Amino acid sequence: QMENIHFSTPHVQNLFDDGTQQYYWVISSSRVVELTDGTNTQLGVLLVDMDYSGISRMMERINTTDSGQYFYLCDGEGNIIYHPHQARIDNGMNTESSVQLDNGMKKESSKKAARAKESVYEERINGEHREIVVDTIGYTGWKLVCVMPYSIFSNKMLDVKHFVLIL
Repeated sequence: QMENIHFSTPHVQNLFDDGTQQYYWVISSSRVVELTDGTNTQLGVLLVDMDYSGISRMMERINTTDSGQYFYLCDGEGNIIYHPHQARIDNGMNTESSVQLDNGMKKESSKKAARAKESVYEERINGEHREIVVDTIGYTGWKLVCVMPYSIFSNKMLDVKHFVLIL
């Protein structure tokens, strides 16, 4: 559809060589455009590369806690766009993505998060019990996923119960 904007997953920009021998990570956005030349019209594609470091800096600002809670971004198919622990991402798995950490592989249920509407749900991955909060980001269709160890979630819920009891 002409009004739809499509976003890619992060990739190295390889359309232009600026002579610096540097590799820039980008996210491409594209949409159909109509080009007119007098009375002739033709459809084309407008492609704009957005600097990935801006998204990375924004996500680093919200991932400042050492409590085990973190946020990541994935697209509508579950491909991870940003993960705070990523060194390398393998999105080729069926139901989970593997994120390469310094101390080994980490599993994320990004495919499940991508299917979820705005919701909160529990899951267990590799014996870890955690609470997942998913929200969709506007017209991109991306999902902002908060992963919270269940112990933190239950402690926060206990604080809320105490507050309500005191009130």
